[in-house]
Amino acid sequence: MPFSLDTIPPIYYNLHMINATTNIPSHKYLKRVELIQELLTETFKDAWRNIDSSFTIDILSTRDLDGDTYAECDVLTKEERKEKKIEIRLDELLLADCLEYMFAGYLGHELEHARQVATGELVAHPTENAFIWKGGKISLDYLEYKFRPWEVLAFEAQEKAIDFLAKKKQKNMQKELASA
Repeated sequence: MPFSLDTIPPIYYNLHMINATTNIPSHKYLKRVELIQELLTETFKDAWRNIDSSFTIDILSTRDLDGDTYAECDVLTKEERKEKKIEIRLDELLLADCLEYMFAGYLGHELEHARQVATGELVAHPTENAFIWKGGKISLDYLEYKFRPWEVLAFEAQEKAIDFLAKKKQKNMQKELASA
């Protein structure tokens, strides 16, 4: 299915996939943009229904992530949210065909964070090493990563994205076998 803005509901028009620092061949971008489109319109459709469509979400392919980080999403302060721009950065290695499941998983995870930021559920504290989660301040110093409520939801979204891709591939394989 070729990527077309005409096939994406209006709420997703401000989603972009951008080559930030690399020269990745465009066909790899197109495959990933199609996957993004399918994840948003089929898997995460209900979760994204109430997103303010004036938000811009840029998905950047980059080499500039720290250490063992393969993906990250901006968590904005209340003041920064006024700009209505969120960046998701994905390591360019995730564009390799053999890492399609990792791409789907990391993307699902970061799209959930983008949703949380766009809805105001997750806001960076302006002066402390803390986030505001659904109105309550949570210090990042005292709550282990995997137990942070926004991460629990992001890991659920990660699993959904991987399951979606696996089912899609299984369906395609069954079609190929049936036509052989």
